[in-house]
Amino acid sequence: MSSTALTRLRDGYIAGLLSGFSSIREMIAAGLMCFGLTHCCRLMKSESELNAWRKRLDDAPEGGYLAVDFLKIKHEGARIEGVDRQFTHQGVAWGQRFTTSSLVFVDGQDPYMLRADPAPSERMATADYPYLTASEAMMNVAGDVLVSGYELKGVLVDAEFTSKLTLRSLPHFPTGIVGRFRSNTKVVYQGQRLQAKALAEQFRPGKARYYKRLRLYAKRLSVHLPDVGEIALIFIWYAHKTGFKLSVLVSTIEAGLQELIKAYKTRWGLEVMHRTLRQNLALATCQCFALLAQLKHIDWCIEALHRLRRERQRNPTFSWKQAQKLAAEKAKYALVTEQTQLAA
Repeated sequence: MSSTALTRLRDGYIAGLLSGFSSIREMIAAGLMCFGLTHCCRLMKSESELNAWRKRLDDAPEGGYLAVDFLKIKHEGARIEGVDRQFTHQGVAWGQRFTTSSLVFVDGQDPYMLRADPAPSERMATADYPYLTASEAMMNVAGDVLVSGYELKGVLVDAEFTSKLTLRSLPHFPTGIVGRFRSNTKVVYQGQRLQAKALAEQFRPGKARYYKRLRLYAKRLSVHLPDVGEIALIFIWYAHKTGFKLSVLVSTIEAGLQELIKAYKTRWGLEVMHRTLRQNLALATCQCFALLAQLKHIDWCIEALHRLRRERQRNPTFSWKQAQKLAAEKAKYALVTEQTQLAA
C-alpha cells in the first residue's frame, strides 16, 4: 500500500467531513476522492497513522488538564467489528464504546482533543483491545500522556472513574485527579458514618464559603472512605431554580479550591467536543465493517476537529460552525491545487 495513496485519501476524507458529508459515496460524488468505494475501504483498514495522537500531543499547548470520559457510538448493523449492546440513558442500542481524552485549559482556550481508544465489553475484547475497567482506561490514557513528557496539571473525570479501586491506586499515580463523587457513598467524618450528601447538608450556603467570581458556595473537607483511607471532598452549592443544587467532587491535587473548581468545570469541554464530532463531523456515520477502518474514521474526525480549532484561534469570534465552513473551503482548495499540480 502506498503511503501517498493513504495521504490523498485522508485529505479528501477530511475535506468531506468538513463539508458536511456523512458517507464515502457522497465524498466520491462531490469529487473529493480519487479512488472508488472498495479501494477507499481497503486503504482505511491499514494500520498506518493509528498513532497520530502522539504528534498531536507534541504540538499541544502547555498547562493543560487531561479530561477523560467514555463515548458511545450507535451503529445500525451488528456486522461491524466490535459492536455490542450499549446501555445509555435513552435505552439499549447496538454500538461501540470508546475512551476519549482531551487537554482542557482554565485560561479559556478551546479543548485540545487527543484520541479515542476502543473500550470493548468483556465478551468483545481481543488481545489487541482488551477489556479495561473505567479506572484502568483512565490510567492507561493518563500514563501514556505522562510518559510522553507532557506536564499534566491533573486528570478530570466523571463519577464512573472515581471508584474505590481508582482512589486506592491514586497514591501511587504520578498525577492527581479531580472527579465527581457519588453523593450516596458513605464516608466517615468525626467518627460519624453517613452519606456524602448528608454530610454536605451540614455545610449548606451560609456555612460554606461564597466565591463571588464563581457564583457558588463551596467547602472542602477531609473524610475517611472505608477501604481507601483519607480523601478530600469538595461540596459545591450553586443556584438552581428557586434553591440550590449540590455537586460533590473528590480531589487529590494540591491546589486552591477555586483552581480545582474552575479546572473541573473545563471538563465540560470534552462533552462539547463529543457533540461537535457527532453533529458537525459525522462521527457516528461510518459503516465500514472493519474495526481498523472505524478507528481511522474516528481519528480523521478528530483531525478535522483540530482544523476547526485552528480556525477559531485565528478568528476568536467564530462559532464552531463558522470555523468549519472556512476550514472546508481551505481543505477543498488544497485538494484542487494538489490535483492540478499532479495533472500538470
